Amino acid sequence: MKKETIIAISLGVVFGLLVAAFMIFKTKETALEKTKTVTSNHITPTVSLKNTNLQNLEISEPADGALVNKKSITIKGKASKDSLFVVQSPIKDLVFKNEKEQFSFDFPLALGENVIKISVYPASSQLRAQEKDLRVYYLDEQ
Repeated sequence: MKKETIIAISLGVVFGLLVAAFMIFKTKETALEKTKTVTSNHITPTVSLKNTNLQNLEISEPADGALVNKKSITIKGKASKDSLFVVQSPIKDLVFKNEKEQFSFDFPLALGENVIKISVYPASSQLRAQEKDLRVYYLDEQ
């Protein structure tokens, strides 16, 4: 090969490398200009409870494992105001809203063991539901 050809090829390669390097740096620069930079402001989430006076589910009547001789019982106790009650047993399901902290309702019983599941769902969705199982035994006297 001639000397001029080698010089032309080497200058072409050097010029091509310079153009390629310039293009790489220029595209990085435009990409950084188009992207949004993250600011140093830190956002921290806060949790606030409007109704912090949560009343736990308490059943005062009847006692767990009570033995009765009537076909129905009155269930009494305390729970959060405006909460949703779901009462389940093998013979009846009952759903109602608690207007006050005190509650009282009649519930039918089947002969023998009655497992009554009482679930309370607070009005605030930020609070957890509460559940209690109540066992009441109905024995008919003869």
